[in-house]
Amino acid sequence: MFNFIYPKLEAFGLDISDRSFKIASIEINRKRKQMDLVSYGVFPFERGFIESGRIISKDKVGLIIRDGLSKIHGKRIATKAAVVSLPEEQCFVRVIQLPPMPEKELSEAVAAETEGNIPMSLDEVYYDWQVITRPDGVASSASGENTKHFDVLVAATPKEVVEEYESLLAGIGLLPLIFEPESFAIARAALRNRISYSPLLLVDLGETHTTLAIVSGTSIRVTVSVSVAGGNFTDLISSAFKISSEEAEKKKREHGLGQEGEGLKIFKILEAPLIDLVHQIKGYLAFYASHSFHEHQVWTLAVKTPEIKTMGSFDFRPVSRGEVVIGRDADGKENQATRLGMSGISRIFLTGGGANLAGLPEYLSASLKISVQRANPLINITHIVNDKEGVAPFDPMTYATAIGLAMHRP
Repeated sequence: MFNFIYPKLEAFGLDISDRSFKIASIEINRKRKQMDLVSYGVFPFERGFIESGRIISKDKVGLIIRDGLSKIHGKRIATKAAVVSLPEEQCFVRVIQLPPMPEKELSEAVAAETEGNIPMSLDEVYYDWQVITRPDGVASSASGENTKHFDVLVAATPKEVVEEYESLLAGIGLLPLIFEPESFAIARAALRNRISYSPLLLVDLGETHTTLAIVSGTSIRVTVSVSVAGGNFTDLISSAFKISSEEAEKKKREHGLGQEGEGLKIFKILEAPLIDLVHQIKGYLAFYASHSFHEHQVWTLAVKTPEIKTMGSFDFRPVSRGEVVIGRDADGKENQATRLGMSGISRIFLTGGGANLAGLPEYLSASLKISVQRANPLINITHIVNDKEGVAPFDPMTYATAIGLAMHRP
């Protein structure tokens, strides 16, 4: 989304966050139908250079990015064009519903509905949208409901945020082809062929915030950014054990959450933010269930076209899912507030560096009563090139957003 320049140039993925930036470049072999990750790198920023997605020290950030481009692993990046992430905490992403109307009138209707749902005027934001379900779409066999409206995915972000990033990149000679919310890129990387056949919650545990994004069919449905983050976990462990951040990261991966020894110590250190994270996820799922995010994209496998292209290329059949319970009361009875019914989430995928905390999927699964697993951001990647000196250190979880950005083809 936010595609301001239209030439079909080759572009790399550039994921800029508060504490670091990541680069990924992908080559597509259309004859073999494969994607190869040919360049990658992660480079830290000092604290305070970027805060809550806003660029504080443009010149310093620019120098670090320019220097990092010359130190990546794999192939040298020849293009100046980039697909760039926008910080989720600065983005509004939602599916809105509109009554049947001529499609030429949609633009005006989307503008009016969008302005009514964001705390800014349209003059202050860049926004983009796409229709994901039309009024003549498939009826839901489970609910008996026909799709008598448009479902439209809308993404908006303040103009001043986009212009900050444009200015930053122009200052170092880069050309941002597309700006995209982090959640869009994460979904593209983490889902095989970019589709989820039942509603799925993506939990991206970044360094300074966690993004919660619900995906159904080929579309993000709604997102939110919360303050519990992987960087918080690292800082707490580092402080409690009086060790460096690097050593704390190692403890997270090797020991993680446990019931004895080092694992139990780490669990007690992280118990409060973990409980907060579970609370945030439960609240988000309850919000999703209680609002009008009813699904028309709960599908069996496509039967007309083997590869994923657009929704219009498929003959999908809706299926019934039954109910999912995500919590229980203190006495062990099912908590009706968290019974999500047909709007329920059947599984959760974890991404981001914070997902490397050993034992985290098991803890969340037990707490939420939903299947939780680490995503595989390389699920669509056929091959990773070796560095000149062999295979460089590579953590797929950390690169999820950058890989998803690199997969985008303008």
